[in-house]
Amino acid sequence: MNATADAVAAHCPPEREVTFTWPDTILFDGGLLGGARLGWPNDCAEGEVPSWLAFGVMLRAADMAHIDEVQSATGVSLMGEGFQMVETDAIVESFARHLMTAFDKWNERGFDPIARDYLERLPKA
Repeated sequence: MNATADAVAAHCPPEREVTFTWPDTILFDGGLLGGARLGWPNDCAEGEVPSWLAFGVMLRAADMAHIDEVQSATGVSLMGEGFQMVETDAIVESFARHLMTAFDKWNERGFDPIARDYLERLPKA
């Protein structure tokens, strides 16, 4: 989630905020931009290291106001928020770089800094 937020923040207009709603919602300036999912084997016990993990992210690239069934009143899109010139490939590449940096940070300093970065993006109580 941190790598996704960092990638979006790296390509967004200045002074815009990327935050989360627990556990998997990604907000851009308070509007719903997307979400994420983490998957692992069903038979993996809680204390066991899974043999694989899959992380998926969905970000709204364009507004869908023309579709009646879509409730986009609180939603935002990359194009609608000033990302017109950014290719989605650039955000994916940026995500990969931020993810590798986070793995390095985790390896060097433990999980606490990673958790702190995530928690700082949650709404303040």
